[in-house]
Amino acid sequence: EAEGAVASVGIEQLYQRHARDVFRIVHRLLGPQASEADVDDLVQQTFIAAHKALPSFRGDSQLSTWLYGIASRQTLAYLRKKRRYRALLDRFQSKATERLEPNQEQRAEVQQVWRALSRISPKKRVAYLLHDVAGHSAPDIARMLEIPEPTVRSRLRHARKELAAALEDKS
Repeated sequence: EAEGAVASVGIEQLYQRHARDVFRIVHRLLGPQASEADVDDLVQQTFIAAHKALPSFRGDSQLSTWLYGIASRQTLAYLRKKRRYRALLDRFQSKATERLEPNQEQRAEVQQVWRALSRISPKKRVAYLLHDVAGHSAPDIARMLEIPEPTVRSRLRHARKELAAALEDKS
């Protein structure tokens, strides 16, 4: 990426370079129960927001990190809408098991993990998924979400603790 020449990057180029990765990030944040239409909508919203914000991009981080931050914030805003969030969780049972081999034990494990993740607040869950599942560093997540790095680390610590407790509870 030519970060210094960001002004010359058009939204089409940005989309071509990063759409697949943004789709993957959004899908991971929403979980296996997410419909492709929901993921596609959030990817589109991400690029619309990026297009509007592109002139203000200062190059303090990589363009991809900046874009993933927009995607993460768009996804968080989506998850905050209770009705959509509840509908997403309700669809979990059918969607998560459809994507697995017909191994009942695997299905049960995936359902247990996603039920446990659903109990964690969206802010903590996004930090956890970006770090432990998608492999982003805490400083990158801080830039993505536009929050202090200690806040990211705190959310990760609490998310891990709450996830472990929820998995132990198995209810």
